[in-house]
Amino acid sequence: MDVLSENNPFHIEKVFPNPSNNLIHLEVKFAVGQAPESVLVYDVMGNILLTTPYATSSENDIELDISKLSSGLYFVKLSGDILESIPKPFSVY
Repeated sequence: MDVLSENNPFHIEKVFPNPSNNLIHLEVKFAVGQAPESVLVYDVMGNILLTTPYATSSENDIELDISKLSSGLYFVKLSGDILESIPKPFSVY
């Protein structure tokens, strides 16, 4: 997988609320016809803890249930066939 910044057809604009302990929202942007396939949450060691398929609608707000994650620092990114977004950090308390 390649990670591109400005040339990537999809990316996460904002993660909120941050920190959180129940739900987080992702504000995402993507080019028409270039929506990501999934949302990945992983820990600081790179272990994937949550994989959620991305609905192929034009929805720009994704809600993730993080209530089962322990307190700590995590990262979230969007993933497609050959591209991934730049990971965004968030904290769980």
